[in-house]
This record gives sequence, structure tokens and C-alpha cells, in this order.
Amino acid sequence: MNRRILNIPFAFLLVLAQSTFSLAAPSQGQVAYALEWGNSRQTYTYIFSGTVTCGGHPCAGAQVDVNLDSPDEGLLTQSTKTASDGHYLVQIQTQGTAAEAADWKLMARSESSLLDPTEVDGQLILMQDETTVKLELPLMIG
Repeated sequence: MNRRILNIPFAFLLVLAQSTFSLAAPSQGQVAYALEWGNSRQTYTYIFSGTVTCGGHPCAGAQVDVNLDSPDEGLLTQSTKTASDGHYLVQIQTQGTAAEAADWKLMARSESSLLDPTEVDGQLILMQDETTVKLELPLMIG
């Protein structure tokens, strides 16, 4: 029996990772190959932190809400109250795939202040090797 060994470079396999193609062997018919890679979803952790100020001073007990809109899990929300020094920390975990975008919105308000609440929003592109994302965001109410 005549056997042939295919020597295909790894980079070529990456390009064809989700393709199906056929190779014709002389007088042997057709050979079909289907290459698939495993699941590329992974857990991403977002850590939002900073200090909330009201009128230029640390704002103790302010409500901080984080909305994270993940393509895989939809809208996720976490909330916390600031410490006596105005510091907050919110951590959210979600599933995702590298190169997907996740939109976020951070809102802060103080029930003890008549000042208007504040909002900050943004978007992050998920990276393959960076599964923990830290955002240090100071917030000024009013």
C-alpha cells in the first residue's frame, strides 16, 4: 500500500482552522478533511475601582452601579456603596471570546447630596491573553 505523509506548516493550519477542503489523490478518489479548534470562550474578570467625590470631597456611602453588556451573556449589573473615603470596587465576571467587544457604563449617585449623578461609559475589546481587565475611574458627582 502506498502512503503519503502530508507535511503542512502549523501557520497554514491556523488559516484553515474552521474550513473544510478536499484533496484529490491521483486515482484514489477524494479525501475530505474538516479541521476544527476547541472552544475559544474564556472567563473574563472586569475590576472597576476608584474614588467618588461630591463637591470636591470624598463621597461616603454613594451608590455605584456597573452595567456590562457582554455579547455572550447580555447585560450584567453589579452595585456597591463607597467606603468612608469615597473608594469603590466592583468586580464582574463574564464569558467571552477574544476580539469581541463589551460595552460598560458606570454610574454614581449620592442620596445625601442634591448634586446630579454622574455616568461614564466605554467599550473594551476582549483579548486572548488578558482575561483580567482593571479600570481605575475617579467619579465626580455634581
